[in-house]
Amino acid sequence: MDDDHAAIQRWAEALGSIIAATGRSNRQAARDLGFSKSVVNRYINGERVTEDAWVLATKAIDLAQKEGREVPVDLQELESTYKKAEAAHRRRLRTNGKPPTGEGDTSEQAAPDVRPSDDEPLGDPPPRQTSFRRHRVAYSIGAGILALGLVYGVVSHAADWWPFEPRVWYAKVVGTYSAEHKRPLGVFRFRSPDIPKDTDRVFYDEGSAVPIVCQDRRRREVTDPTTKQSSTVWNRTSDGWWIPDLYTDLPKVPGDTPPLSIPTC
Repeated sequence: MDDDHAAIQRWAEALGSIIAATGRSNRQAARDLGFSKSVVNRYINGERVTEDAWVLATKAIDLAQKEGREVPVDLQELESTYKKAEAAHRRRLRTNGKPPTGEGDTSEQAAPDVRPSDDEPLGDPPPRQTSFRRHRVAYSIGAGILALGLVYGVVSHAADWWPFEPRVWYAKVVGTYSAEHKRPLGVFRFRSPDIPKDTDRVFYDEGSAVPIVCQDRRRREVTDPTTKQSSTVWNRTSDGWWIPDLYTDLPKVPGDTPPLSIPTC
């Protein structure tokens, strides 16, 4: 049991260092990453080791890297540390007479495919981007009229003050045909590309246009069961989700540089 305690402690310390790398307190990190402060504290103290703790770690890493902060961890080593701690936590629960159900079991449950199937509950497809654009245009027009009424000549300088919006590349969802189901299935979106279960089950249909803002070329490998093709490339959408590049029509290029001048995430 001393080994189990040490494994959990190593994971807790690694998670704590990742949270610290975001430049935020536990309370601020919990707020910005969508967790409660009490849950974050339990994870950092090693009181619980669940799949959500891994999700917290990857979200914190993404946040720190987006802000240009250095994260002192190796992702493969971190994953190994997490798996050992999660197994140790499950053994500790069994020893204490508590069933480990509901604790984010990743070792005995099959990871979901990145594509939907006929026999599982699904969320609705993401809303069309055109609707968002109409709202954005209407807001821009209204804001411009208000500014013009308040300060004469401000419109001529508005471009210098307008918030920066990242460039968007539209990729079409392709290649989701399933030989088993005899039809295209579409593709799920994920909160993190490294967590197989970190999806809200919302999916993009075959042929959908997905707004891409950046690409990461070395994340979780995805293999298509029909074509047997694999890829470690993932695309981040304009609303912060991830989809596997294997199922888009973006050019497939070797190396670490994304195609079409798409920036690296």
